[in-house]
Amino acid sequence: MTTTLPILLITLALGSGPGCGVDYVGLEYSNIPTELRQGGSAYIESSGGRNIGLQLVHCEEYSELWLTRWLTDSAGRGPDQVITALKLPPIASDQRIIFGNSNCRLNKKFDPWVVALVQYDAEARFFSHVYRAWKIDIEKNSFEEIDTEGIDCINEGSGV
Repeated sequence: MTTTLPILLITLALGSGPGCGVDYVGLEYSNIPTELRQGGSAYIESSGGRNIGLQLVHCEEYSELWLTRWLTDSAGRGPDQVITALKLPPIASDQRIIFGNSNCRLNKKFDPWVVALVQYDAEARFFSHVYRAWKIDIEKNSFEEIDTEGIDCINEGSGV
């Protein structure tokens, strides 16, 4: 009598590091997933029950900016939900990603929906060397890349 033993084949998926390459859209969270590092956040608006914010997160290889919605219960508490994510280009040590209320201006008017990658200058009141910029389209739940002309962002560390 011959006995046949089953063979178990295990396949390992090699990823690009913790948190990298994962699609977080739709995620509801109270704390950033442990495989990511938090880089900052901003609350943008709460009109029409939308409760919109931004969350900058980092994994090993790149950073993302999440457009989030605060989900509230009857007590006014609840998790955030990732609506969409913008994979950011590499950010050099002398560059900054600027976002949030009253941080970037479009044609000298503050616009909370503008996100910009800027050249850092510790002495400047406003960062005017803008490499790339995006505008949040809340109706489409997307980040749309826009022309950098007319965009500058406040240097919060300059005492303005």
